[in-house]
Amino acid sequence: MRIKIMTLVGLTIGAISTGLAVAEESSVAGVMADLKEVAGSASVGAPAVAVPAAVVVEPVAAEPLDVEAAIEESREYYVAADYLRARQGFESVLAKEHGNPVARYYLKKMNERQQRKAEQTAMDAVESSWNGMVFRDYSLSADAVKTMGVSEADEAVDVSPEFPEVDFPEGAYATYRPSLSRLF
Repeated sequence: MRIKIMTLVGLTIGAISTGLAVAEESSVAGVMADLKEVAGSASVGAPAVAVPAAVVVEPVAAEPLDVEAAIEESREYYVAADYLRARQGFESVLAKEHGNPVARYYLKKMNERQQRKAEQTAMDAVESSWNGMVFRDYSLSADAVKTMGVSEADEAVDVSPEFPEVDFPEGAYATYRPSLSRLF
């Protein structure tokens, strides 16, 4: 189903009037540079677009695809943050026009956004599981390693007893990793 022109105009005017902008597209020059980069790589085999396994792509209709209309509709979905529909639309454009730089550009941006979101989610999960503990590591000199009595170690060694003045929280300890010459 195509979004009507009036809806597009309304969305555009609304986005402009409220000052909304996609951070990744803050400058025309940046967008143009990205489009040139994507277009320059269009002749090299298949597009470099990874589709996450969880995304279900609906089959493309049997009717011929109007590429320009599909790009506009997909852009509207992108601006509205409906990334699943935007992805489906841009992928259908690539199915018809393998090297379409606009479709490749938006798919690249969605993949980058998805990657950042996944990284942030993972970092948040790690941070919450540490319960306020701070991970630190220190490089040790050969003299320090010898003084601690771990110069012959060939695998990780708990060296917490070497620091009686440190009150380690429950579950925390000091470990020397000889392969890295570091204290964790």
